[in-house]
Amino acid sequence: MQLLTYTELSDYVAKYKLLKGVKESNIRGCTVDLTVGAIYVPGSSPDKLGSITKPREEWSLAQGATVVIKTSEKFLLGGRHAAVVFPASSVSLKGLLMTNPGHVDPNFEGHLHVTVINMGLQPFSLKKGDRLLRTMVFELHRSTELNVSSAPMNEELLDRLSPDFMDMNKRVNDATMRAMDSNDRRNVLRQAAMPLVIAIVTAGLTVLAGYLSVKEKIDDRIGRLETVNKELNVAVRLEKLDEKLKQIGELTPPTPLAKQIEEMRDELTTLRKAALPKRP
Repeated sequence: MQLLTYTELSDYVAKYKLLKGVKESNIRGCTVDLTVGAIYVPGSSPDKLGSITKPREEWSLAQGATVVIKTSEKFLLGGRHAAVVFPASSVSLKGLLMTNPGHVDPNFEGHLHVTVINMGLQPFSLKKGDRLLRTMVFELHRSTELNVSSAPMNEELLDRLSPDFMDMNKRVNDATMRAMDSNDRRNVLRQAAMPLVIAIVTAGLTVLAGYLSVKEKIDDRIGRLETVNKELNVAVRLEKLDEKLKQIGELTPPTPLAKQIEEMRDELTTLRKAALPKRP
């Protein structure tokens, strides 16, 4: 297998062999530059520019956007020639990615179609005649009779492509809509649940207030009972003391001491009455 160089390439091109539509200035030492011919934009309506029937001749390829480009040049390879196609370094360094360049089989006739994605940070301007690809042509040791033709570009193939890399714009929009729908549902749930929450909180506060009121009353009753209990204990003790004094008085003959005991009993009676809880 032999790589064709400038002189051989120029001779073939001049005789409309191997490649058709090549400018002399695009033939290099052992490669030929291939240029932009037609630009197809995925997502274009059939009657609009960029569609299969109305390809564009120039286009600003946005960041992440996708186009299909048909080369201006046409391959006319014979049975003893094959080619290899790769992106020109001048466009690759600027962020253009091409998904389907590669080898071209012997006997291939037709234009090349490549899918181009702008992976750079800035829009990339494309127009008819711009250098996009490079090809190297090889002469084989033996010839092959197997014919290969170019797959026609049609609307069905174009519709399979997303207008942007991985269909990111649509995915972002769908995700945004889902998030908005989710927020709307949450807002509806909040609005529906708010009256119930308010009712629960109100009922809880009412129960708490009732509990505190009852607790306060119970504490007051307990305090009063403790006071009454203390008063009863004092009265009982005074009564017992009075009983003892009575017994002593009965055993004591009428003397000044007996009189004093009687006076003490009168004082105890007064104290006992004072100690007894007053009935409401």
